[in-house]
Amino acid sequence: MHYSVIRTGVSWSATATGTISNCTISEGGLWVDNDATVTNCIILSTGSVVTYGSDVFIAAGKTVTGTYNLLGDAAKGGAGTYSDGGSTSLWSSNPFFVITTDFRLTPVSPAINTGTNIGSTFDYAANPVPQGVGTDIGAYEYRSIPIFQHFYWRLRGTR
Repeated sequence: MHYSVIRTGVSWSATATGTISNCTISEGGLWVDNDATVTNCIILSTGSVVTYGSDVFIAAGKTVTGTYNLLGDAAKGGAGTYSDGGSTSLWSSNPFFVITTDFRLTPVSPAINTGTNIGSTFDYAANPVPQGVGTDIGAYEYRSIPIFQHFYWRLRGTR
C-alpha cells in the first residue's frame, strides 16, 4: 500500500510480508497480523476506533520493521515486535494537520523533510515528491503556496 489516506485504521493480515509506505492512517491505527515493513507513514489511533490504546498493534510472533514514521503515541500494543530501523521514527508526535479532516501538513509539522526517499515521484494529491530538501512523512508532501494563490483558489472554488 503506497500513498494512501485511511480514516478508519488498517488491518494488515496478508499471507506474505507486506510493505506500507507514505500513508496517513488515522482514528483506528494499524493492526498487523503478519510481518510488515512500514516507511514514511503517519499513524494515529484517535477518535472512536482505538486499537488497544496504541497506534500500532502487532500480533504475537510478528514483526513490524518501521523507518521514518510519525506515531501519535509512544506505545505499541500486542505481543509482536516493532523494530525501528535506526531510531528514525518520531514517537509521541503531533503531525500538525491542516484540520482533523484534512491530512495535509502545516508549516510547523515535524513530518516535513524527515522521511526517506523510496523512489516515488508523486504524492497522494499528485504533487511532485519531494517539494523541499527531503521527502515528507505521510501521504501528502507539504506545499508552500503563496498566500494570494491560496485566496485565488478559494475564490474559484478549486484546490
